[in-house]
Amino acid sequence: MAKKKNILVADGGSGKVDWLFWSNPDTPPGRYQSVGLNPLVLTAEQMAVEMRKSLPLQHIEHIYFYGASCSTPRRNAIVEQAFEMVFPNVSVTVNHDLTAAGRALWKNESGIAAILGTGSNCGLYNGKHITRQMNSLGYIIGDEGSGADIAKHLLRGYFYGEFSSALTKKIKNRMPADVIDRVYNADRPNHELASLTKIAGELKHEPEIQAAVKQSLGNFVKLHLKPPASEEEKVGFVGSVAHFFENELREVLRNEGFNEVVIIRRPVDELLKYHIDYE
Repeated sequence: MAKKKNILVADGGSGKVDWLFWSNPDTPPGRYQSVGLNPLVLTAEQMAVEMRKSLPLQHIEHIYFYGASCSTPRRNAIVEQAFEMVFPNVSVTVNHDLTAAGRALWKNESGIAAILGTGSNCGLYNGKHITRQMNSLGYIIGDEGSGADIAKHLLRGYFYGEFSSALTKKIKNRMPADVIDRVYNADRPNHELASLTKIAGELKHEPEIQAAVKQSLGNFVKLHLKPPASEEEKVGFVGSVAHFFENELREVLRNEGFNEVVIIRRPVDELLKYHIDYE
């Protein structure tokens, strides 16, 4: 079977989208980045505007978009409408970012796929599709272990006076004075929250921050990872939180009996390999 060419592949989290355009084996793929294109947050028209700002608009024949919240026909139709505005007559496949994690981590093999980025998610992957997805519930109710959840732990500890005076001073020097207004008035509050994870990252060697991060990650493992782990031994993670807090994550996982874990920061390169080699 002849391999496809002129492929645009996108790994879309809530915070940002990584894009790769691959034309042929002799040319390195073009790399692009845009803001997050979440159909629960943006309209099709708003997505189209962001695509036009960030992407090449010619010579594309196949588009594979994996996005946060792209898990129902209604939501996927919003994304498809946006692509139709920007890339008329181009073949488009829209799928969930958890499927992207599975394909990037395991290709045509089975395993558990987990996402720890702006949001969080977890499911069983059978070598092609997600066959069981855990309830994520989003950043307001759930998203344990995500950037948004770690930020909520940070904010609560800071404003409720749970941290030591020395740590509180360090956080104050980094925290925007109007942070509460920013979060509640943001167009993308989940992204605004998750951006505060940078503070936790800068102070992650502080014992109190370590405890807050591990509590958030531990909740993810308990609520989302352990149930499907009864059916599958191979476990993998993608996302910025999994990458930047890798040591803390691995410690939490070891304490729960998970010793062999794969972590990929950005799935888009492995996704491109999947579509070149397995489709």
